[in-house]
Amino acid sequence: MKVILCILSACMLVGCSTLPSADDHLAQLQTKLRAVIVDDGISQEEADVIAENYYYRFTPLCGTVVPVTDGGTDWIAKTYYGYAAMPGNPIRIDKRTGRAAQSGSPTVENPISIW
Repeated sequence: MKVILCILSACMLVGCSTLPSADDHLAQLQTKLRAVIVDDGISQEEADVIAENYYYRFTPLCGTVVPVTDGGTDWIAKTYYGYAAMPGNPIRIDKRTGRAAQSGSPTVENPISIW
C-alpha cells in the first residue's frame, strides 16, 4: 500500500511540474488570440479562444470558462467561480463580429484588443 501511495504521489508531483507558469499561460492565450481572424466570422474554436482571453483579462476571481455553445447569433461561454465552481454570468461572443460581453464587465467590440 505504501508503494502505491509513493508511486501516485510521484506521478502527481511530476505532472504538476509540467504546468505552465501564469506568465507562460498568459503568453499562450495572447498568441492564440492573435491567430483569430475576425473578418470571416467567428468559428467555435475562435470563440473558445476569445472567451478564455476575455475571462482571464476581466475576471478577478479564480475560476474557469468552459467551451462555448451555440446560442443563435452568439457563442455562449459559461463561467464558474471559486473553489465550489459557482455559476457566473456567461460570456457572449457575437458570431459575426467577435464582440465579447459579460454582464458587469466591459464590452469588447474587437476581440483582438482584449489585452
